[in-house]
This record gives sequence, C-alpha cells and structure tokens, in this order.
Amino acid sequence: MTAKPAPDTSPAPVAVADKGRYAARLGATYVMRLLGLIAQTQGGDWMKTIILLRLAAANTTHLDAGGEPSPYTANADSPPDEVRRLISVLRLANSLGIPFETTRRYVNMLIAEGVCRRVKGGVIIAGKALEGAALDEVRNLNIASLRRLTHDLGKAGLAD
Repeated sequence: MTAKPAPDTSPAPVAVADKGRYAARLGATYVMRLLGLIAQTQGGDWMKTIILLRLAAANTTHLDAGGEPSPYTANADSPPDEVRRLISVLRLANSLGIPFETTRRYVNMLIAEGVCRRVKGGVIIAGKALEGAALDEVRNLNIASLRRLTHDLGKAGLAD
C-alpha cells in the first residue's frame, strides 16, 4: 500500500493584478495619511494642503533629479530659498487641474501667512516656513508611515 501524498496547503500564488490592487490600496492609505498630517498644520484645509504640496514639489524636485539625493537630503535644514525653483501660479493651477482663480486665492493666502514668497516670475515656499516643532512631528509621523508602507509591501512580496 502506497502512502497518499500530503495535500498541498501552501497558499495559492497571488496574481499580479491582485498584488497591484493591494499595492494601490496600501499606497492610497499612505497618501491619505500624509495629506491628513499636513492638513492638520493647515487648519484642516485640504485644498490648501494639496496646493502647498504641489508647490513644494515644483520648488525642489530638481534637487534630487538623476536618482542621486541632493546635498540637502541628509541635512536637517530645508534647502535654501535660492536653490528652490519657482513656479508661476498659472502653471501651478494647470499642474493640479484646478481653476487659476482658486489657485491664486490660496497662493495669496499662503503668502499672507508667510508660508510662500512671491519672486520674479512665480512663487516659492519660504524655507523658514518648513521649520518648527509641528513640522518636525509631521516628518517623524511620515517616516513611521513610510516604514509601515514598506513593511506591508514587503510582507506582500512587493518590495525589495
């Protein structure tokens, strides 16, 4: 009498599409968590938060171009205003797909609060606006959130 092979109890392979959906859910959760953290620093105003984040990206993305971290990455201070790349309010509005007048109104609000500065040809986030205990806490909470995201992606076999 030959022994029957033990039934295969290993989990079925997860389809690539299922991994993609799972990764999208994890990513969306991370983004919403980050937006919520930043919105708290902006009085809960999500539109202001989105405009602020897009402005920050427009001002600094070039610093990390080419896959290498900028000299400011490991520095505790924000990049100085003179290395920030300005963006016009029109271009900012177009990049977000929101009306120019809405964007202009929010940018003017951010300028009045000292968060942004108008420079010839556009606006930049004022480096001094990115300092302080509240933003340090947001950064620390965001790091924890990123670690959670990478851990969850790793558990699902989606991270190196």
